[in-house]
Parts: sequence; structure tokens; C-alpha cells
Amino acid sequence: VLTFAPLFVKLWRVKAIFNSRSMRSLNISSSKLFGMILSVLLVDSVVALLWMYNDPLVYVRTATSTNSLGANTESVGQCESNDAWAYLGWIVAFHVALLISGNVVAYQGRTIPTAFSESKYVSIAMISNLQVFALGVPVLLIMGDNPNASFFVRCGIIFLNNLTVLCLIFAP
Repeated sequence: VLTFAPLFVKLWRVKAIFNSRSMRSLNISSSKLFGMILSVLLVDSVVALLWMYNDPLVYVRTATSTNSLGANTESVGQCESNDAWAYLGWIVAFHVALLISGNVVAYQGRTIPTAFSESKYVSIAMISNLQVFALGVPVLLIMGDNPNASFFVRCGIIFLNNLTVLCLIFAP
């Protein structure tokens, strides 16, 4: 959210300025932009706080093998919750809606010249976020049972997402 929301707000501001129907000056204050970013962060925080209060994650260790005397020789531990998907569903749906609307705004602002803003690079970063999400989620679902592979894929998704955004924003 902290990577995506500023990109979305920046594209929205540039699009709003260039698509203004009136010929008068359009003033979009920084406080309004920060408010938009904070509202996105607030939605995520409220869902996470509700999840933490209503159905917190609990660490559960399960024996995977025992010896001939019945003693545990191997075990696996993970955090579990009764209704985790109820909260994760809201978070995923919100992030997908933000990602799609951000890419729609990027598409609408594609004709804005790069001389007035770096909307071209921000748009590429938004599309890259969509691609990483579209490829990462199915791979995560496939790797869900293997903790080592799932951890590696999660780290790769975060790395690719953030590196692409940082390179596209700061390298040009």
C-alpha cells in the first residue's frame, strides 16, 4: 500500500489537471493527496485491526512424525486463524480494486507528455505491479503447501515489485 498509493495519487493528480474541462487553474493541494494516501492506509489498518481483535492468529504446532514409543520426532508450526479468509478476502479485494483502478487511471493518462510529468514511468510501474500480482498469486497458491518455496516466492514478489517501482521512478 505504501508503494502503490503514492503512485496512484500522482497519476490521479496529473490526469485531473490535464483532463480539466475548465480553462481556469486547477489547485489540488498536497494535503488532499496525503489524505487520499492515508485513507487507503486506513482501510488496510482497520481490516487488520478488526482481524487482530476478532480472530487473532494463534501459533499451532502439529506433530508430523513419531517414533515407535509415540514421542514426537518432527513437528511443523504455523499461525492459524478460524476465519482468516474472511479478512484476507476483504484485503485482497480492496488491493485488486485499487490495482485495477490505478491501471485504468494510468491508461487514461497515457497521452500526457512526459515533459509535464513522469506519468509514462509511473504507468509502467503500475502495469508492472499488475503483472507481478497476476503471476505471483497463482504461483503462491501452487506453492502453498511447501513453506520454503512459498517463502522464496513471497520474497521474490516483494523484491520484483519494489525494485521495478524504484528503478522506474529514480533511474530515469
